Order: sequence, then structure tokens, then C-alpha cells
Amino acid sequence: MFLARWGLRIALVVATVACSQGRLAPKHEPTPDESGGRDASGGRDASGGSITDRGGSITALGGRAGSGGSATSSGGRPPAPEGPVCHNGHESFGLYDATFIHCDDALNDGASCVPWGECPSDAPDESTCSNADLEVDGANCGACGAACAPTVLYQQDQWYVDPHLVSDGTRVFWMGPYDSTTNGAFSASLSGGDPTRLYSTGNTSTIRGLSVGGDYLYWWTANWSRSTLAYSIQRVPLAGGDATTIVETDRSIDAVSVVGERVFWVSDDRLMVAPSSGGVPTAFAPFSGLYALVSDAANLYVCNYEPFASTTVLLRVPLDGSAAVELLRLSNTTISQLAVDETNVYFVRRTQSDSGGVTTIDKTPIAGGDLVTLATDVNPNDSLAIDRTHVYWSELGSKSVVGGSLHKVSKDGGKSMTLAARQANPYGVTLVGSNVVWLQTFFDFKLTTTPKEPCSSGVCGR
Repeated sequence: MFLARWGLRIALVVATVACSQGRLAPKHEPTPDESGGRDASGGRDASGGSITDRGGSITALGGRAGSGGSATSSGGRPPAPEGPVCHNGHESFGLYDATFIHCDDALNDGASCVPWGECPSDAPDESTCSNADLEVDGANCGACGAACAPTVLYQQDQWYVDPHLVSDGTRVFWMGPYDSTTNGAFSASLSGGDPTRLYSTGNTSTIRGLSVGGDYLYWWTANWSRSTLAYSIQRVPLAGGDATTIVETDRSIDAVSVVGERVFWVSDDRLMVAPSSGGVPTAFAPFSGLYALVSDAANLYVCNYEPFASTTVLLRVPLDGSAAVELLRLSNTTISQLAVDETNVYFVRRTQSDSGGVTTIDKTPIAGGDLVTLATDVNPNDSLAIDRTHVYWSELGSKSVVGGSLHKVSKDGGKSMTLAARQANPYGVTLVGSNVVWLQTFFDFKLTTTPKEPCSSGVCGR
């Protein structure tokens, strides 16, 4: 019943994580517990603060490239669903209030409408944590069902925030609404203080694919102009200021990665490149069915889908222009959410069969070699994040919109660990020092964090 009532609402709110989502993690000197790789890794302040405005205007420096492209559209606030919903803490018909929700089927009795971040926990089911290590599991710290509470750094009443979150090692950056008519790029520090608005744009733009490169934040947009969809890549200084359009094209853009003084992106059937400061785009490598993109200092890593063979190929494309190297070729399989370190590419693998689908988190050497499965029975809904020792991801809940969770597994494999539970549509996982940061994205949003090790010796926050 819960899913029937909330299915439409969730389907419209939750941004679908397509296989085309590539991310670029920050380049910085890591401490021993910080990131050793790159992940194909955005109102009202929770402490009563406000947004600092450093936004500027847009300057166009880019050339145009290509032809073609297809149209997409974005929606507004979801309509009221049919049937009873929660309104001001009570069940009613036709009155729509996203502040209150039903927690799950068992509590769907009309008297159980509560603030969406405060759903009560059912009595612990021993079977759900029978494999948990109560000494270190953030969802079962010291006892079954005893979850460590994450910290909400910032909360905004707007219901839609693009679920992309990146870091430069000290701050996090995201895209979301600035007011009722504009979107913006924001930054925040985990040490506290008000978020900063770096830039704002009209709400006709669809903003996607955040990347940090050098001293700039990059993203791509899809914007309606005279009944056609125009694409562009833009950047803004991390300190705030004027945004610059460095590429304009009517060919689709799908995943962006910045390496040194060049920006690369997937566009229809080819990899494209342009100077990161702006210039005329050129084709870097021709392929068909490209999606997903991540990079290191010497290579691009991209997925190529061959529809007639129902096959996905993982490719390493050297930045020096030499021939691409095939790392994996998998049938009836999709690969997505790429991340890379000095030795391996990490990814989510979804395999279809007559008996159903299987989703795993895997790795394969960048020099070529066997596929290794790190975690099974998982359902990552957004980008992977990696540090020197672990892989991190988020999952949506199966019973409740506040049933999402955060997890990690060793890069060597083994038992995965829950870091946070009872999260509302968690997306955009990234790492800052010894902390994991993500967005909760159910109607309004919460910038949320927890330590990489939230539970120690059965005690939270030790």
C-alpha cells in the first residue's frame, strides 16, 4: 500500500542514476585515510545560517561543435498522489504536504504521519543484523538496530537538488535551487559556517555532471533555446565569481572529466576534447554507444555498449592518443559508476539472466587482468567513492523513503559495513578527510555527513 501511494512521488523526485554518470574526484595530496583515487564522483542552514552570495555572470568563450542531439525535459514539484496522504501530521485526501509521511506499511494507519526525517524504528529484527559486527557497524552499534546518527550540515526547503556532489578535499560542491526562479552552484565546509553560492542560472537549464579540476568547478547543462536543446560545458572558480561557458554544442553531452588543461566528454558516438579554459572542441576518439567516463593522470576509462551483441566493453583510452585497450567484455551486463585509483578500476556491474538480475561491486586492474567481485547483493543508486582502503556507496530503502543507507567495503573484498541507516533517498556520495558526505533528496534536501568509522567498540562517535 505504501509503495502504491508513494510510487509516483518517489519516481518523480528521485533522480535516476543512468549508466552515463561519470564523476571526477578531487586531486589533492591525501592523508593516510584520504582518497587514493578518483570517483566517477550539491535555504535554510541547519544551524540557522544563511547563504553567502559570490555569484557572477556568464561569459562565453567556447566554440561550437557538431550537429544533432535529442530533447529532454525536466518536471516541477510532483502533483498530489491519488488516495490518502499525510497533511499536517494527519491522513487526508487531496491535501499534499511533503513535510509529513507514512513511515512504512505497518505504520500506515492514519495516526502515524510524522516528520519525514523522524520515522520511528520498528522493533529490531534479529535476522536483519545477524551478519553485522556490532563492534563497528554504524546501523547496529553495540546492539541490533542501534544506529549511529549522522550529522546534518545544511538543510534547504526546496524539494529538488541535482544529486551530484563533489569535493576538493576540504569542501563539498553541489547544484540546487537558489530561489523560485534560479538554480545555483554551492559550496560548504565540513568545519561549519554558511554555504556559499558560487553561481546562479535560470531554471531552464538542466545542470549535470559536476567535476573539480584545478581551481574550478565544471558542469554541463542542457538548455532549451527556440524549441531546441542546446548543450554547454561551463566552469566557475571554486572561490566564486563569474561562470564561463567553455563549450557550446547541439550534440548531446553525457559525462565530463577534467585532466590538466583539457576537458573531455562523451558526445553521442565519440569522445570529445577541448581546452579547459575554452576553445573549439575536437574529436578525441570515435566509438559507438559510449557512456560513463572517469580519468586518471594518463588515461580515460569509458564504457562502450554494443547493442546487437548485448555486450558492454570497458575501455582504457590513453591520453597520449595511442590505441584504446579493452579491459573487459561482458555479455548481458551493464557497467556503471566508475572510479579509478593507481591500480584498479572500480564499478557497479548489473547482470541480467532468465532467473533475474544480480548487482555487484567489482574491480579490474587498469593494466588488464581478471574481474574481482568485492560486494554482492547490493543496489548502489549513485556514484562510488573510494579512498586508499575502501569503496563507499549509498542505497535506497525497500520499504520506506527514509529507509536508505550508506555502506563501505574493503578494496580487498570481504564483509560490507553499514555506515548510516534511515536516510531519505541518499545520493551523491563523496569523501572529505575522514568523513563520508552525501545528500538526502526527498522533497527538501539535507547535506549529511558521518565519520568513515562511525562506530568503534560498540559505541557511536568514539
